[in-house]
Amino acid sequence: MASLGLAYLDSSDSDPSSDCEIVPESPPGLPITESPSPALPSTESPSPALPSTETLSETFTFPIPPIGSEYSTPEEGLAAINTLGRTHGYAVSSIRTKFTKKGVKKTIRLRCDRGHVPRDRPNDSPERKRQTTILQNECPFGVSLRLNQTTSTWFLTVENVSHNHRPSPTSTHPVQRSNELSTIQADIQKHFKQGVPTRQILTSIRNENPDSYIIPRDIYNFRRKVHIEFLAGRTPLQALLIELPKNGDWIFRYEVDDDNHVISMDYTYKTNQYGLPLLDIVGFAATGATFHLGFAFMKDEHHNSYEVILDCIAEAYNSLGLDPPHTILTDKEDALIKAIEVVFPQTKSMIYI
Repeated sequence: MASLGLAYLDSSDSDPSSDCEIVPESPPGLPITESPSPALPSTESPSPALPSTETLSETFTFPIPPIGSEYSTPEEGLAAINTLGRTHGYAVSSIRTKFTKKGVKKTIRLRCDRGHVPRDRPNDSPERKRQTTILQNECPFGVSLRLNQTTSTWFLTVENVSHNHRPSPTSTHPVQRSNELSTIQADIQKHFKQGVPTRQILTSIRNENPDSYIIPRDIYNFRRKVHIEFLAGRTPLQALLIELPKNGDWIFRYEVDDDNHVISMDYTYKTNQYGLPLLDIVGFAATGATFHLGFAFMKDEHHNSYEVILDCIAEAYNSLGLDPPHTILTDKEDALIKAIEVVFPQTKSMIYI
């Protein structure tokens, strides 16, 4: 069932590429000594301290690719800027695209990812549960990638080279984290299919790359994205009915109403989103190992519901040419024991401790 990507992909987290990044409150970040005129910062990697949220009176100039640099695609140009920005504590994102009259992209404007206007979040808001810092401070930095229609290449131009903030750690830039995530997403998806929790996925990533700057939020958001793509507009129950036959030889039954809605179906106890009990039926091999025989989402735990499920099992046994089970172990569930006596009258029913 893990390969179906249902419950373990569920997450309500927001998209990691969202413009406004919120991080815990922290003192100002790197101290930088500036000359009266804009100067390039040190090429040393930023320290892990979070940047200050105040708008500084000084201006800071960080390295960018040479003006007029040409790229095959705008994505290549954006990647080149952010690759350099990662070393110097900044990142850029696209804010506007202009097209020709024929609908061809001709200009893509980029700005510092801290260039958005901060949202108004009053400290006395009743919804405010913890102190947070919004990293947006209307940074004026801006560049553009423009199409050379003669050579079909893209070249870099500058609108404003100045920043109003110091360098900040790579982990505080959603764009930079998203770029790293895109290079290892295939491995992360394999972990999802194996049911590996986020904390273990993050440990694995950092064992492979101690310098990784991915945070748990990125993995939560990616899990949610994969979940939405898997559902493809279907409800989880619809996806289950469609995907089950693709993942082995399953025998299953379900009923629908006049509008083709599933109303009953041949989850641990009421922990699923439908609030239905899960009847988990297992068998025991001669070696003492257990194996799953079947699952059932139950409307309730009454005698009739158990009987319907056992009827389904009996039909499966008959279709496979198997004898009825010789012994069935249950807990002290009177309704289930009575249903066994009706459906499998020759089978011994035992209560296990």
